[in-house]
Amino acid sequence: MRYPGPDPGSCKCHHPRNRRARPRPHARHYVGAEEVEDDGDPFEEKMPRLVGELHAQFAGSAILEQAIKAILRGLGYGG
Repeated sequence: MRYPGPDPGSCKCHHPRNRRARPRPHARHYVGAEEVEDDGDPFEEKMPRLVGELHAQFAGSAILEQAIKAILRGLGYGG
């Protein structure tokens, strides 16, 4: 693969031989994930509540989107 080099129009080659060996996280590792305390809410109660909150946020987002589109149309930038 070729990537842009330090000067305009130049490239440097990234061949596996030219790469420095460095440790890489494996795909299954979560680097920097914090431990989260259990809030005590059972999943069966928490998930429907969270989904309800998400749907309310979607509805609010749709209202804001329509308001922004109306403002843009008023300024001559809408279709």
